[in-house]
Amino acid sequence: MRLLTLFSLLLFTFALTAQDRISGSDLIARLDKGENIALTDVTITGDLDFTKLADRKEESGSNWGKRKSIRTYVRNMISFDNCTFNGKVIGYYSPEGNWNRNKEPMVNTDFDEKVTFVNCTFKEAVLFKYSNFDEMVSFYNSAFEEKVNFKYTKFEEAINFSKAKFGGFANFKYTNFDEGPDFSSADFDEDADFKYTKFPRGSNLANATFNDSANFKYTEFHEDTDLTGTNFGRDTDFKYTRKGNRSFRPGK
Repeated sequence: MRLLTLFSLLLFTFALTAQDRISGSDLIARLDKGENIALTDVTITGDLDFTKLADRKEESGSNWGKRKSIRTYVRNMISFDNCTFNGKVIGYYSPEGNWNRNKEPMVNTDFDEKVTFVNCTFKEAVLFKYSNFDEMVSFYNSAFEEKVNFKYTKFEEAINFSKAKFGGFANFKYTNFDEGPDFSSADFDEDADFKYTKFPRGSNLANATFNDSANFKYTEFHEDTDLTGTNFGRDTDFKYTRKGNRSFRPGK
């Protein structure tokens, strides 16, 4: 039975190694066909837009200001190793304009299986606001050259941002980490916003560097959070921050 399961997995996995380029729209089409994605040393051209997936449904009770909300679903495993993304990676879309007048829906994406982006380079924005990740997620040793948006994102399993490099604004405001995230040795070049974020289990921020302002206002750290060697730069806000049952300030 296990051999049969492995054979079925390989049969429906789209894998490339050291191929020059593939478009984001091609990958979305393959996910629509039910294929797993496993790419190594590949450049992804154009936007990888998960909000375009065919697997979608309108959310009940989502008619905010007469504007619909739609959620798309990635049901398959996706893995990228040492890949370069030349366009945006999109799991969240919200049209501009007045909500009461603009009938175009907001779209968010959920991920049912394991998600891996290791040793990757993201040339443009990475947007996962309101996304739900049901399984393990890794952005280990990846470089984000523009902004990232994980605001209100929910991670139900372990999340790995160790050695990640954030070149633009990093938005983790209200992010929900069910397990302890790993930000060890991560480097934040510009503003990082963790306001109202809760770390309910032991988290790892050891040797992380915040070169610009870092907002941890109202953040709640678990008592077991590792902040050994964490370097906080200028304009860091720890007002109302707590670690366990006590208030927290760096170095105190």
